[in-house]
Amino acid sequence: MKKNHVTGSLTVSGEKFRAMLRVPTADGGRKQIGITLEIEAKKGNKRKAVAKLKELIAQYENKKVIDDDIKYFVDFLNWFIEFHRQNVSVTTYSNYKHMLDKHIVPYFSEKNMLLQDLTTGDLEEYFTYKQKEGLSPKTLKNHRALLSVALMHAFKKLYTERNLMESLKRIRNVKKYVPQAYTMEEIIQLLSLAYKEKIIAPIFFCCMFGLRRSEALGLCYSDFDFDKKTVTLNRTVVVSTINHKTTFEIRENVFKTENSQVTFAITSLVENFIKQLMECKVENKTLLGNTYNNDYLDFLCVDEQGNLLKPDYVTHAFPKVLEKYNLKKIRFHELRHSFITNIQLINPNDMILKKIARHSNAEFTKNTYVQIQDELCNKTLREYLNLLSTEKPVTKSLQ
Repeated sequence: MKKNHVTGSLTVSGEKFRAMLRVPTADGGRKQIGITLEIEAKKGNKRKAVAKLKELIAQYENKKVIDDDIKYFVDFLNWFIEFHRQNVSVTTYSNYKHMLDKHIVPYFSEKNMLLQDLTTGDLEEYFTYKQKEGLSPKTLKNHRALLSVALMHAFKKLYTERNLMESLKRIRNVKKYVPQAYTMEEIIQLLSLAYKEKIIAPIFFCCMFGLRRSEALGLCYSDFDFDKKTVTLNRTVVVSTINHKTTFEIRENVFKTENSQVTFAITSLVENFIKQLMECKVENKTLLGNTYNNDYLDFLCVDEQGNLLKPDYVTHAFPKVLEKYNLKKIRFHELRHSFITNIQLINPNDMILKKIARHSNAEFTKNTYVQIQDELCNKTLREYLNLLSTEKPVTKSLQ
């Protein structure tokens, strides 16, 4: 047998057969790998064990030597995220890149760890460390999802002996967050109280059309056709990580799903709001003169200086607005939940709901976005009881 070939033999470990492989290394030596087989070491099973040994030898014969530029775990992850980029959306890639640059790469760079030396214990230590740092279970699950895809690829390429994520313990939620939704009355109250707030434009557009934050921030005056009474979504404004620096990016005709780009009908309420926004922009531009930012003249979600509102700013400012006016606490994205919930109450047709929400699956829309709160259930029950009362049903004493 030539030195550059894989050889192997069988031993018994406990009650099972164990394959002992001798694999050539890049420096001309040989490395021994022991793999316990899921085959009991009893009479009649040796033929199965021999067949499995031959299968493992064949696999390791085809094992590719890891290139020097990806032999370290962090180098492999950076390479993989670019390799995998074509398979995910722009937003997902940006999120993956942020996870790597801010958390995963800095942690494992200090370990100076080879991909082949990585163990499940190393991964568990990472998640324990990040949990102590204060990352939420939801965030850690996103980290796990990225590492699972990357390490599965490494396993398929035979860079690692097994999929290290399979035996990693699950990340459990400490407390599951229950989404909230505003009633029609609460939405009207929000819009009437917060009309002078800096983030009123994205609040208004999310309430009116159920937009995502990125879609609301991307709206421009030129997207509105006041003759046809329509508005068309043409762009998004998203958080992006470039050269380890988090910023925002305007993306033309790039949306979360194929169903996201759409044209909505508008009413006089929307027209009047747009008119007021544009009047405010003209006043601010006249007042500030050359110091006014002219880069975003067509955009509607800007501040007094003409700067485009940043996605993270809107998210962080929204709870402060609710607290200021003593309104029920919800997350900014739950304005979209509120929109979809109220649409469902007006018209419970699943296909209409799915179309307006711009989802591909009606069940997902109902199960994820329709939030029926206890007070709404009680209100409906009271309306039902009041209807019965008007009919004056016959009642009898229980005595």
